[in-house]
Amino acid sequence: MTTIATIAAKEIALSLCKGSYQTSLVHGAASWSGSDLKGTAARYGGRYRESRQSLIDACKGAGLRIVVSAIGNRGKMIATILTHEEARRIPVTTTGGDNRIEGRALEQRIYRVKKRLAAEERKRARELALDEAALSLLAA
Repeated sequence: MTTIATIAAKEIALSLCKGSYQTSLVHGAASWSGSDLKGTAARYGGRYRESRQSLIDACKGAGLRIVVSAIGNRGKMIATILTHEEARRIPVTTTGGDNRIEGRALEQRIYRVKKRLAAEERKRARELALDEAALSLLAA
């Protein structure tokens, strides 16, 4: 995953996308560094860079806070997209810090959110199974 966005911010960003490449950036399928471009697309890397910058500018113009930064040991490019209201609730880190530490903290937050969502999904599945069992008893 190369894009972290809240639901509201993602909807706004998707409405600003002008093509499938920008859409894949917002969905996290394409790399923000352009390293996944192959063949003919790789030869037009400058155009794709302009497309990424155009999306960033459009998001900022629409009132979103978008930050693309290199994190982790290998410098993976991650984009964070938030509405300004959501961004106000998150403390801004000072520049010049160790991006690897910030990256690990971000990865841990992502892990916790994924874990919570998986638990909620399992709970919904259990409730659905109980509802189906109750309906089958009523039908019999």
